Amino acid sequence: MKGNRFFLIRILEVLTRRIKTKVVVFEIFIILFVSLSIGYIVVYYMGQTLTEKAHQFSERIVRDLAKSIEYNYISLPAVDEAVNAFSGTKGILYLGYHGYIISKDLKKVDIYIGQNITNLTQRELDLIFKDINGFTKSKETIAYSKNLGQYIWSHITLVWNIGVDFFERTFFKNNLVKEKSRRNLTRPGPEYFEYYMPVVIHTGKLQKKIGNVLMRYSVAVIKEEIERVTFLIEVITAVVVVIGIYISIGGANSIVRPIVRLTNIVQRFGEGDLTVRANMPVKDEIGVLANAFDRMMISIREKLEMQKFVSDSTVKMIKKSVTEYDAGSIGKERVTERKVVTLFFSDIRGFTSMSEKMDPKAVVDMLNEYLDVQSNIIKNYGGDIDKFVGDEIVAVFESENMCRDAISAAIEAQKKIGEMNRKRMERNLEPVKIGIGINTGEVVKGSIGSHERMDFTVIGDNVNLASRLCSVAGGGEIIISRSVYDKLDKESRANIKPMRPIRVKGKLRPVEVYRVEY
Repeated sequence: MKGNRFFLIRILEVLTRRIKTKVVVFEIFIILFVSLSIGYIVVYYMGQTLTEKAHQFSERIVRDLAKSIEYNYISLPAVDEAVNAFSGTKGILYLGYHGYIISKDLKKVDIYIGQNITNLTQRELDLIFKDINGFTKSKETIAYSKNLGQYIWSHITLVWNIGVDFFERTFFKNNLVKEKSRRNLTRPGPEYFEYYMPVVIHTGKLQKKIGNVLMRYSVAVIKEEIERVTFLIEVITAVVVVIGIYISIGGANSIVRPIVRLTNIVQRFGEGDLTVRANMPVKDEIGVLANAFDRMMISIREKLEMQKFVSDSTVKMIKKSVTEYDAGSIGKERVTERKVVTLFFSDIRGFTSMSEKMDPKAVVDMLNEYLDVQSNIIKNYGGDIDKFVGDEIVAVFESENMCRDAISAAIEAQKKIGEMNRKRMERNLEPVKIGIGINTGEVVKGSIGSHERMDFTVIGDNVNLASRLCSVAGGGEIIISRSVYDKLDKESRANIKPMRPIRVKGKLRPVEVYRVEY
């Protein structure tokens, strides 16, 4: 049986994993709790009222019978008639007189209606009547009145046990015999109320007790009424629960629907869809959460858009700054260092004259297309786009084989642009040619600018030299410095040819340069 109950508990746990089911179950529980609590209170006070009325009714009968016998104790037929006058009264299980009458002589009699209680010996009756001097209730009757709530609760428990036994009889037949002995399916409380009243005669100033009236009133009359009301409450509760389930499902849908929608949106966001919006007009906590999510999505999209305008190194610097410094220190201390890097400069030849002949939008579209191709290739080889200056790309390589990677990126970029130019020429468009200059050496890398606006970039003589080499390179050419050449292995130098040294602004001596053939 424990296994069966554990199985039912597991089913309940599975069902309540969904928030909608939890809401419905919780609302049904509240409905049941309120309905049954109100029902118990109604039954309790109704039981008190019925019990009190039963006591009053029984007391009146017992007193009337005792008074009638007191007036007619000298006549046996009159006493018998007085007792039988209550025959057929609902609820009376026993009503009798035990004592003496004076007919022709003193005679002890037992006159009664209802169930025979001759199973009680005379000694037992004498013990019952020994200390009775007025109207009296039995100890069991008094106890029932004081503990009516417990009796009613026992009745409710009995109904529950009967329902559980029916459930087990239906679904767990194999375990029924083992488990049935654990429950007591008897009705709680006494079967009757018992009342006593002495019969006293008056002879002058003397009083003489000649007998006692005993009455037993059936508790079943009260229980039947309690059971009838309990059944009515159970039916009303069942109807309320059914209606409550219907209303709860509708209410749960209105509560859960926004949560489910928001969950689906978050899942789409987790899958990489940054276009999702919750856009919920509700003003409750779910609406506040949805609005916060929308603001977060806008912030994320803004940050992603902003990343297009800054280099990866700048993004890393910002993350590092936020990690290392508290909010009061950010912007006050600038991250600066000397580092050996490889500089990659690319520039479109004849761009100014070409742009003068084209529509502005066509110029921008063409420029973006060629810059996008080069940017993707540079990133594929581990380079970082430092900045775009008009039609010029400035990139930085910092890997272990940064010189070789920069040259490989330059070769692939020239080949790809060559393919694009062939397609442009097929459409009778002017080809776009680029020149690339590459240099390596120590630079100053850090945040350059004011406190309000800074640019994380590289500066120094080696940066200027790379820019000069790019200016010297013709369309489709790749020119590298001697420092780059010296860092290449023998295999990488195979397609590199020396050129005549060139004079560069800021340099006293001519600079050795090389052309990369591809």
